[in-house]
Amino acid sequence: MQSNQKISLEVIAPPRAWEIHDVQQRATTIAGMLGTLDISCLNLPEVVEETRPGKRPIPFSPKSDHVRFGELIRAKRPDVSLIPHKRSVRLTKNQFAHWVQKIHDSRIRQIVVVGEASHTINYPGLSVPEAAAFIKRSFPGMTAGGITIFDRKDEVERIITKTKSGITFFLSQIIFETSPMKRVLSQVQKRCEEERLQFPDVVVSLAPAARMRDLEFMQWLGVQLPQPLLSLPATKEETAVEAQTFEVLKPLIDDVIDFSATISTEVGFNIGHVVYDNLGLSEKLVELVKQRVGL
Repeated sequence: MQSNQKISLEVIAPPRAWEIHDVQQRATTIAGMLGTLDISCLNLPEVVEETRPGKRPIPFSPKSDHVRFGELIRAKRPDVSLIPHKRSVRLTKNQFAHWVQKIHDSRIRQIVVVGEASHTINYPGLSVPEAAAFIKRSFPGMTAGGITIFDRKDEVERIITKTKSGITFFLSQIIFETSPMKRVLSQVQKRCEEERLQFPDVVVSLAPAARMRDLEFMQWLGVQLPQPLLSLPATKEETAVEAQTFEVLKPLIDDVIDFSATISTEVGFNIGHVVYDNLGLSEKLVELVKQRVGL
């Protein structure tokens, strides 16, 4: 992992309802952030409507195309590497092949292949390992990444299976605790040594929160919150929520850095904003990570 790839930024494409002027302004703002923060990798998640237990704290709004939005940013910041995410199971094999070809033609060389939270739906497309194997076979100049959820059942086996299929790096779900990460990656290292596999690159995702609603939304998405955040009163002021979140993240960042030195791969950081209003707060979190990493 190159020094300028130790930290990536993750941004959500604007809602389709936004006016083109507002979309352009958002792209300009993000391009400026990338320049100010000296970040060259931009993760572009594909946000779709999901069915999860409980009431969604923030209503879903259909998003504009995440790749096109990334290209708007790259037009203003040509040195940025776009890393779009794609839910391969939602497309037929031919549709996925067409999408990857289009991505390749757009000078994009990294893709994160994403699965689905629900295993009760019979989707028409390729599983993550099947999609990764297809990319490896058909587009040798491209690299495929996957998502890891450290506290998910059988996560070590999932990582090993995906690595064998052609996944070369993993982006974690947002974390606020390091114990599951340490347990999983220590076991992955052991398995890689036993099976003579290349330990994949790992990037942990972090995100700030400015209000209780942000934490509730992350929890609804499946993020595990630690007790200091779970115990915040619902009436807590925004400044207190932000401060408490950063108090949790400061030692976590140091712990990730220290743990990274003990295993056979370097762990990077991916900073997201989750909700639109927190883009500026994610810039503050990037600056904290850079300070801790020594960049």
